[in-house]
Amino acid sequence: MIKQTSIPVNNVISALTARTQLGQILRRATRNNERFVVDRRGEPSVVIMSIKDYVDTMAPAPSGSKLCRPLPGAGVRTGSP
Repeated sequence: MIKQTSIPVNNVISALTARTQLGQILRRATRNNERFVVDRRGEPSVVIMSIKDYVDTMAPAPSGSKLCRPLPGAGVRTGSP
């Protein structure tokens, strides 16, 4: 059986649009497998895509590994409150 995956849709958006509509962009990336290229001053700057799309496309996880692991030192506060 062939695994059928949808082809990601690439959308070019401005940095201003990314900033003002980030929630909607994140929902579309997650739910619809859309990718967004954020254009800053006429140049592509970053890509927004779901973590599942990223792992499937760029960095297939080794079998048996967890998708996301905490960074070393993440969540550790130092200093006084």
